[in-house]
Order: sequence, then C-alpha cells, then structure tokens
Amino acid sequence: MKKSLFALSFSLIASLSRAEDDGFYMSVGYQIGEAVQKVKNTGALQNLADRYDNLNNLLNQYNYLNSLVNLASTPSAITGAIGNLSSSAINLTSATTTSPAYQAVALALNAAVGMWQVIALFLLAVALALPIIKAINRLVTHQPLMGQPPLAIERMGQAPMAFYPLTNTKNSTKLIRSSKPL
Repeated sequence: MKKSLFALSFSLIASLSRAEDDGFYMSVGYQIGEAVQKVKNTGALQNLADRYDNLNNLLNQYNYLNSLVNLASTPSAITGAIGNLSSSAINLTSATTTSPAYQAVALALNAAVGMWQVIALFLLAVALALPIIKAINRLVTHQPLMGQPPLAIERMGQAPMAFYPLTNTKNSTKLIRSSKPL
C-alpha cells in the first residue's frame, strides 16, 4: 500500500507540476494574445474615430449648405446679395483712392513712365558723352578737329606730334607759340 500511495501521490504531484507548467505557458500565451488584440483594437478604434470625424464634418457641411439654401430662398436675402454685389462693383470702379482696379492701373502706368524715364536718361547720357568720346578718340589717335590748329608736343626726343587740345583757343594759341614749329 505504501507503494501505491507513493505512486499515487507522485503521479498527482507530477500532474500538478505539469499543469502548473502548462498553466504558466497558457497564461503567458493569453497575455500575449490579449496585447495583440489590444493593438488591433486600437487600430480599429482609431479607424472608427476617423470615420466618425469624417461623418461629423460631412453632416456639418450639409447643415451649413442647407441653411444657405433656406436663406437663399427668401426674397430679402436675394435682394441683399444683389445689393452687396452692386455696391462692390461701384466701389471697384468709381472710388479712385481705394479702388483696387484704380490702384493696379496707376501702379502699371507709374512703372511704364519710370521705365521710359530710365531709357531717356540713358539716351541723353550717351548723346552728351558722344562729343567727349570723339574728342578722346582724336586725342588718342592724334588727329586735330577741323578749324583748330594742331598742338605740337615733343615726346622724349622724338619728333613732335599733333593732337586735339582740351583747352580753350586762347590757351591753345599760347601753347602753340611756345612750342617748336612742325
């Protein structure tokens, strides 16, 4: 009897220890499964919340449009809208200081006038600089202007050469008289 009691107790202890092992693993398995299910539920809940927000936005837009349709069906609302449009059109074209159309045209005209002023100033500068450029060119090429005598200058022992004098005629004659003849 001792043997059977011992075998019986041993088999009960072994089965309990095995049940404990199975139970532990089962409980860990349930916890993992529960965590996965919570994650899945979180995604589903987020999707449901997004769809609810979208539906709520659509309902708000529908109510707003419905109220606009109801307001637009009254004759006083239509008359008010026509009055607002006509006053906006009048302000756009008649008020010269505050009209956006007037301001845009004025800015465009100012820009065009400014551009032509710059072009005219450039042409004037070129026209005024042309005689000076010609005089410098004659000075460099040593060619006198018509009607003015050449000025003779000796360069380091070389033969004298003539060039356009940049001084007035009174000073030119003094310089010519003091220099050697050609």
